[in-house]
Amino acid sequence: MFAHTGRLARHHIMLGLDTIATLRRVITLCSQLITHPILVDRVACMLNYFLTRLVGPKQRDLNVRDKAAYGFKPDLMVLEISAIYQILARGSDSAVETDTETIASSSLPSSSESFRRAVVSDERSFTPDLLDQACRVLDRIAAPIDLCNKFAEAVRLIKVCI
Repeated sequence: MFAHTGRLARHHIMLGLDTIATLRRVITLCSQLITHPILVDRVACMLNYFLTRLVGPKQRDLNVRDKAAYGFKPDLMVLEISAIYQILARGSDSAVETDTETIASSSLPSSSESFRRAVVSDERSFTPDLLDQACRVLDRIAAPIDLCNKFAEAVRLIKVCI
């Protein structure tokens, strides 16, 4: 029974890591899919919730004795989620747009602005400290300096919306 539960936990952890990594790859290719008005609030709430569990005050509740046996890699999860935040919050708004797209969207907020607003409007998981806690964890796990700098810029942009 215990072995079955352990295998099940391992598969859920692997599936979670793969899902977040896949989401990051999709966002890298086409962030407009995720920042569409139908999805942006849901995605922001999900990312806030995951980040709260990984870097927030209850992060110690995620205590796993043998992380390697279960494939539990919270550091990698924080790196992936931070990469998603920085891609969506900083945006690719400088990308080339056609004239009709520019005219049609001139009165609408940019996709990155929509994401930033969605992050701070999440009343369930977002707190003003959340992103600072994530920055501290990134420093602690020796994340690549480029990611840290881009995430810090994303944090600054998100905090403007508070």
